[in-house]
Amino acid sequence: MVTPEEIHARQDLWINMLHHYEENTENHFARIDRQHEAIRGDIRALRDSQARTEGAITCLEGNVAVLQHDMAHLKEDVAVLRTDVNQLQTDVAVLRTDVNQLQTDVAILRTDVNQLQTDVAILRTDVNALQADVAILRTDVNALQADVAVLRTDVATLKDDMKDVKAALFEVLRRLPPPSPN
Repeated sequence: MVTPEEIHARQDLWINMLHHYEENTENHFARIDRQHEAIRGDIRALRDSQARTEGAITCLEGNVAVLQHDMAHLKEDVAVLRTDVNQLQTDVAVLRTDVNQLQTDVAILRTDVNQLQTDVAILRTDVNALQADVAILRTDVNALQADVAVLRTDVATLKDDMKDVKAALFEVLRRLPPPSPN
């Protein structure tokens, strides 16, 4: 039979575990949010950089007629910039994939949190039911203790009565004439 102290200890253990898990989950969400914001900032910076690069290409292409004698140098610069744009586009694609993965992770974590909240609600219901059972058992124990006290009093009274009956019986036996030998 589980004692009330064991039930209380188990309740405290579960509550502590749930608080710890809840804190870890909140920390994890905060870390994901910070990472998500950092990635958004990186994407904005990459888009700004890409826009500046594309603007430079457009400007250079508009000045090709004027700068024909520098054409060879500009073609090299354009080739380098195009490589950078391609790399940036690749980086943006990778970052978008990472963002999608993070969004999936957030959805999974939210599902986990919902499940944990459901589990906590169930555990609280179980704890309440156990507390009600403990209250009933305490009432039963108190009633049984009262019954035991009454029975002890009855036993003591019966023992006293038994002594009186034995004394009376011995007195009657003592007064009887001894049996005659046959």
